[in-house]
Amino acid sequence: MALWTGQRLHGAGSAYRNGRDDMETRTFALMSAGLWALLLVLPIVSAPAGATPAIDPHALFEARCLRCHGHAGAFAREQLRLDGDAVFGKSLGRDINAFILRHQGRLTHVEANALYDAFRRQLNAGGLFETRCRACHRRAYELARLELIIAADRLIGRYSGRDMAVFLAQHGSRTNDEAEVLFDMLLWHRRTIEAAHHDE
Repeated sequence: MALWTGQRLHGAGSAYRNGRDDMETRTFALMSAGLWALLLVLPIVSAPAGATPAIDPHALFEARCLRCHGHAGAFAREQLRLDGDAVFGKSLGRDINAFILRHQGRLTHVEANALYDAFRRQLNAGGLFETRCRACHRRAYELARLELIIAADRLIGRYSGRDMAVFLAQHGSRTNDEAEVLFDMLLWHRRTIEAAHHDE
């Protein structure tokens, strides 16, 4: 496609040719401006919803923090505390939200938020799995990763097919409230695992 610039192409010009060249130049300029506007808007319009990558916060902690801080649950119980919905460092004396971002792990905002939420959940659970289940079972995260699945919106045993909501209410000597806390923790672990690792 020829791009007209207003410059005469054949001999001395006539008013007709000049007018046509000017019109084509203006048309091209308008088309170019429209194309640039489209290119500027297109990434915003076409960005898929929910493009934020799914994070498995426990796997993230083990990959980036385990060497210095040990396992996430023990770290949260020993080094952190809740102040309302905020997670405070016991020695830091303030909310750890900003601290996580500038700490050695060099986490993104998405990763830091995922860890912050995981710490809050672990503190709310109060180490119940550790005190009531660890004598017989592997860690909660490993149990959820290796022995549980979600099927038909139900958390079930990968090999037994047992409904965990029913099983936990009957398994061991625990109250209904404790069974609910354990179920919620295992379900959350399994959901984050499946969201981040679709093949597990």
